[in-house]
Amino acid sequence: MAVYHGKSASLYAWNGTSTSHSSEACTENGTQAQITDAAKRILDPNETQTFTDSGGKNVINVDYVQGIAYFDGTVAVVTATGKHVLAANITEVGNLTGWSIETNVELVEANVFGDTWKKSEAGMLKWNGGAEGFFLNNFWFDAQDELKMWFVRFRLTASIYLHGWCHIPSVGRGAPIGELVNKSVTIDGWKHMIAVVP
Repeated sequence: MAVYHGKSASLYAWNGTSTSHSSEACTENGTQAQITDAAKRILDPNETQTFTDSGGKNVINVDYVQGIAYFDGTVAVVTATGKHVLAANITEVGNLTGWSIETNVELVEANVFGDTWKKSEAGMLKWNGGAEGFFLNNFWFDAQDELKMWFVRFRLTASIYLHGWCHIPSVGRGAPIGELVNKSVTIDGWKHMIAVVP
């Protein structure tokens, strides 16, 4: 388990619209490849994204915000097929302050008949946390929708951010009328959280 915390983060709302791409060219760099067209790098979190290496290397991780695939070896020529989210369909709607998130792994029982001691095996990784949130007033009720997808950029240091897609399963109630709403939020990560240098 790892715990991260900081003082600022940006929260973005997505309107759910995405656009298909097929055999999209990528820029290769050792064991990773990034979609070359910067306008197609934010990937739809609800769709399967396929990165294919002509050299036969396998994908081990995908960054859904930067359009990068990580492979199990040095790649040759990589193409991508899936759906991307245009920048026009994502809006910065607020800021998170005093945030804290943690990554951990679920344990699965692996007992068999005759065991006298409980055994566990590592299961799925996950990340979640909480923060204080400042929302533009017209997005406040969007934040109440537990099924809505958001993505967030946590500022970890002056030069490193953590980012990823997430859900907001709970928000403090009692929104006042005004330009800004400040309430505590709970964040559940979706897929990977990636550390990047902007």
